[in-house]
Amino acid sequence: MNRHQLEQQIQDCLDGRLSDTEQRELFSYLKQDPEAMRLYCLSSAMDTGLSRLAKGELSLSSDAENFAELAQRSQKQKMARVSILSAAAILAISLVVMRLFFVDSEQPPSVAFQTSPGTQFTLTHDGANNQPVGQSMQPGSRLRLSQGCTELNFGSGVKAIVMAPADLTLHSDKQLYLGQGTAWFHVPKGAEGFTVKTRELDIVDLGTEFGVLAKANDHDEVHVLDGKIEVTALRLRKESTTLIAGEARRIDPVGRLVTIPTKRENFLASLPSSLPFLHWSFDQQRGYQVSGNHPAAGEIHTKAIGSPLPVPGKNKEALSLNGKGQHVITDWQGFAGKRPRTVAFWLKIPAHADYRKNPGIVGWGDRTQKNGKWKVTLDNEGPHTPTQMRLSWGNSWITANQPIQPDQWQHITITSTGKLNAKGLPQADIYLNGHKAKTIPGAQGAREATAPKTTIITNQAVPLMIGCDLYPDIGKRKFFTGEIDELKIFDGYMSEKEAKHLFAQ
Repeated sequence: MNRHQLEQQIQDCLDGRLSDTEQRELFSYLKQDPEAMRLYCLSSAMDTGLSRLAKGELSLSSDAENFAELAQRSQKQKMARVSILSAAAILAISLVVMRLFFVDSEQPPSVAFQTSPGTQFTLTHDGANNQPVGQSMQPGSRLRLSQGCTELNFGSGVKAIVMAPADLTLHSDKQLYLGQGTAWFHVPKGAEGFTVKTRELDIVDLGTEFGVLAKANDHDEVHVLDGKIEVTALRLRKESTTLIAGEARRIDPVGRLVTIPTKRENFLASLPSSLPFLHWSFDQQRGYQVSGNHPAAGEIHTKAIGSPLPVPGKNKEALSLNGKGQHVITDWQGFAGKRPRTVAFWLKIPAHADYRKNPGIVGWGDRTQKNGKWKVTLDNEGPHTPTQMRLSWGNSWITANQPIQPDQWQHITITSTGKLNAKGLPQADIYLNGHKAKTIPGAQGAREATAPKTTIITNQAVPLMIGCDLYPDIGKRKFFTGEIDELKIFDGYMSEKEAKHLFAQ
């Protein structure tokens, strides 16, 4: 391994971040390389010294001198002695800085962050006495986003935009651990060496703009958008390479760095003004093209089945479906698991429509799994009877007790947190024209004790469908009769205030 990798492995060992297997591998390497062992001993001594200083067991006046003397005695080669003396000098400076830190509680934060509207997060610190105040982080701070986006501004000038779901821990002003999330980084001149670590990758900036995908259930990726980086796989083979603009890699199960296309559109380079969303306007000039500020917007393909014709809508044209096979299919798998989400659209239904079979308006997932789908539908007792909005997860659902007025445009917002409420029911809301409707829960069989979990990667899972049921076989689908306009799908849950604002737009 190279010098940087060795230093990082030693620091991870001292911080207790290595597994038993990784520790054995490191010590085996140290036994074979005397220079590496000397570096480990010095690092360990420095780490112990700093720890004792923090506890008041060492004095500031003598501590640096003792380490310098130790370094001089232990090194006989000129170049090695210069290296260790430099380390001792760095330690002396570090001790002074530490001294100032313990005296001055007004030290500015390493990282300040701000969030986009609708963002939900938790921020914890490592228990140090001088904890940062407000939206700021010090080394050891951990920031977790359940929805929305955050902008991180480092003291070094590094800027990052991170999109939920995300889990990140600040190690230092020059190192960030990204356990999960989609993150874009811009590293200005003078801040080279900034490092991002994930579960599977170690990424060292060499003056660049790059994006990182750290995934909970898939392999991590790095995309170089400008400049260059050095990336090292942290799995078995520990491949390492330098990437330049336009290059990207994904780690495979054994630690190889596999070439993949670079996708700038996967990353947000600025903080959005709302929750990330996808938008289908259904305007004739746009066809079924997807827009919005969500990174997935540029990758989704949409196709109309049965030749539906555009009709005058709430805003320009709308999608009109006849209930006889017309619908719209996509290749977007939808939000998975318990991820919070919101669907909003304008709706017009005819008085004669029969919704007793609950045809889908918008939905995705696997209907064969218990609560494995997420489907917005309607329910009534037949033509010319009151019609209510319904959100169905499969084995359980909620139905609004307020009827939809036929033959007029009405705005619908349906939002869910992915959690259970105090009554043990899925936490979700239905809004009609900006007003929160009372809902009635329903279930088929015994009610599940856990929150619904949308399943998207199975043989029976169906990607986003508009105007039909969630059957892979088109012959089994039930089709919606009515008109839909300005469909938006948001990556997050909306509060009542946000739902009212969306309706008023």
